[in-house]
Amino acid sequence: MPAPARLENFQPHMHMRGKAISMEAGYPDGRREGLSVVNNFQWRWHVNYIYEDDAAPLLPKGTVLVFTAWHDNTADNEQSAPAPCGATWAKSRVPSIARRPVPGPAGRPSARGRL
Repeated sequence: MPAPARLENFQPHMHMRGKAISMEAGYPDGRREGLSVVNNFQWRWHVNYIYEDDAAPLLPKGTVLVFTAWHDNTADNEQSAPAPCGATWAKSRVPSIARRPVPGPAGRPSARGRL
């Protein structure tokens, strides 16, 4: 982060295979802290988790946000549709299948979810 920041909300976004997502802070002194976890992501409901005033993370300059997303592409996942036409790979048109909008300066989403 180029400046100190307060996180107001966490709104994860994944597609049908998305199962869970977490957000951690990597502090300038080397510590890591878990900030938010969604363990049972439901792709049909993209929830905006808004922090209470007394729980909103205050992050110092130099903090790096680390996002980890888990996906299930097994046959046991009813939402995991087979690839169309037998395709096994295709270049993505977006940077990632999991998006993590976090407000940037003045409450606007930052480019590609980065602050």
